[in-house]
This record gives sequence, structure tokens and C-alpha cells, in this order.
Amino acid sequence: MADPEFGEVDIVPCDVKEIQNTPYGIPNFWLKAMCNNKEIARNIFEKDRAILGYLTDIQLDLHEEGYGFDLTFHFAQNNYFKESQLKKSFFMKVEHCVDKAVGCTITWNAGSDPTKTMKKKGKKKVKV
Repeated sequence: MADPEFGEVDIVPCDVKEIQNTPYGIPNFWLKAMCNNKEIARNIFEKDRAILGYLTDIQLDLHEEGYGFDLTFHFAQNNYFKESQLKKSFFMKVEHCVDKAVGCTITWNAGSDPTKTMKKKGKKKVKV
């Protein structure tokens, strides 16, 4: 196909076999997108990656008053927490200045909360 401004343009066909039967499109799209943004990536730790692999969509809702907004994170069913949506609200009276941020409560499955560390119990020695 010739374009008068750019000349000849080659269009390479894309192999879509990997994603054609995927219900949510590109696998791990949001994880890849966040890890490729330097500002966001520095806040994603290795233990977060497995959880973010279940993220299927992010929805933005602007508040009617002020400059605040809500972010709703949609997740596929997973072994980490019970909810399918997690919401965080940002309240701002002045543009670019967050007054308060409120997140929903997450119902973590046993041993799945990445903010908690598991303590290993040592074996007790048996006295004879």
C-alpha cells in the first residue's frame, strides 16, 4: 500500500493463535502494561506479579464534586482473595493533590496476603 507522505508501507500479519480464544484478550495485559511504566513498575514487587496476573480490567470513575476519582480493579477468580473487584477512591479538593485515599477491604485466603510474612516454626526437640 502506498502512502504519498511515507511511501511504501509494509504490513506484517500478526499471529493471533495465542489469544484468539482468550476471554479477556491479551494474557497478563495489565501486568505487562504496569511493569512497562517506570513509575508504576518500581512499586510492583515479585510477590505482586502473580496476583496482578489475574487483573482483567481497570475502570476509572470521576467524582462529580472536586477532582477525585475511583479506580475499580477487576480480577479473574483466583486463589489469593475472594473479591472479583477491588476499589480505591481518591478524594481531591485541588487538582493533583490527594487529600485522602480509601481502599476496600480485601478478604485474603489463608496464607495469601503478600503484606504478611509467614513465620516458620522450628521443630521442637524431644527430651528423653
